[in-house]
Amino acid sequence: MVNLTLFKLNENQLTGSIPASFGNLTKITTGMWLENNMLDGSVPATLGNLTKARRLSLDRNRLVGPLPSALMDMASLQTLTTQYNALFTDDAALAAFIENLDPGWADTQTVAPTGFQVAQAQQTDVRLAWTPIAYTGDGGFYEIRYGTSPGGPYPSSVRTADKVADSIWLSGLTPDTTYYFIRSPSRRRTTRNRTTSRACRRRKSRPRHCPTTRTRRTAICCARPIRVKARRLP
Repeated sequence: MVNLTLFKLNENQLTGSIPASFGNLTKITTGMWLENNMLDGSVPATLGNLTKARRLSLDRNRLVGPLPSALMDMASLQTLTTQYNALFTDDAALAAFIENLDPGWADTQTVAPTGFQVAQAQQTDVRLAWTPIAYTGDGGFYEIRYGTSPGGPYPSSVRTADKVADSIWLSGLTPDTTYYFIRSPSRRRTTRNRTTSRACRRRKSRPRHCPTTRTRRTAICCARPIRVKARRLP
């Protein structure tokens, strides 16, 4: 297979992750088609070795996490498709590179919302808020899971009606109990690849020490996951 110049596996309902060994197919010139499957996991950095490939199609899968900067090594690339996954990048140069080849790609990714915080606290009720993601197509929702241990499990959950929502109330928290809230990925249904795909799992974040603010009713620590201690009124 190392002598292949064209590699097509699209629209086969393939599952699993993209093998890093695909980066060994360095003689590919026409391109690599992997779209419209059920591939998950991250995009391997080894794909950057395909420096002669003119096309890389990854759209309509279940790929998650940060895109590798090695994609910028694909000097011959003319077409790149990444839509309808759960991919992102914090690298400005890589984002510009992808945007040039795949305009609007970031607006089609089902990623975790940002700005997750406690917006209001009333006795044993809290309102959690966030900045909604750009991609609102194909339906879906945000799910907040919570429990009383910082590392989980998080057995309780609430969800919004759609992905446009920017907050949700949780009621009936037990007094004198510390709760930890995490953003569970929104889910989307799509007919684009005839599957139901779960949305992004972003990098796991661990609780860290941070300043605590106190109101008459609730002590709140803004951590990841968010920690809230419900208190009785005096």
